[in-house]
Amino acid sequence: MVIGKDYTVLHANSHMAERLGMPLSQITGKPCYELLHNAKTPCHERRVTCPVRQVMETGKPFTSVLRQTLAGGYRRYIEVKALPLRDSAGKEVSALYLVQEIGLAERHQRSFDTLEVGVVVASPSGRLVEVNPAACRMLGYSKEELANKSVPDFIPIEMALALRDTPNRDTPYLEIEITRKDGSLMPSELAVSRLVMGPVIYF
Repeated sequence: MVIGKDYTVLHANSHMAERLGMPLSQITGKPCYELLHNAKTPCHERRVTCPVRQVMETGKPFTSVLRQTLAGGYRRYIEVKALPLRDSAGKEVSALYLVQEIGLAERHQRSFDTLEVGVVVASPSGRLVEVNPAACRMLGYSKEELANKSVPDFIPIEMALALRDTPNRDTPYLEIEITRKDGSLMPSELAVSRLVMGPVIYF
């Protein structure tokens, strides 16, 4: 679809019409939030990240995983890529909105990768098992560099051990300073949850 700055659908192809179960004549001119989310107000007014708004505000492509609610209450998860479309003067005038439905495993991985908060998965010894791109940006390391790091590289060892050994399943958010690659301290909020996978526990 091509979506205007006012969230009106300017153009849609036959694949989108088939996905929505509507003829093209009923799609053009309608608000995208009504068609894609069965909502009466724009996404940002419902505190939902809006790819079109992101593109219009930044002028950069944006990718997100969204839950789509269709008429009748049916829900599915989609990956959305929004690209800026500019006029001859280089000003953003609309967004190209590409949609792809995703399965459960793919959805979890893409959600993990597109979260705006940093997520780190660690073993009981503190070794980093997985990190998302937001955590890499926050810490200043590449994903490959973080593969050789452990939690005490970023927070005091006493706190790391205390968080690991807490008897509660989850911890409340704690205000701490995390050490970045360049040695600077970044004020942060940290919460820890246990993730049990068979006999193995991750944090």
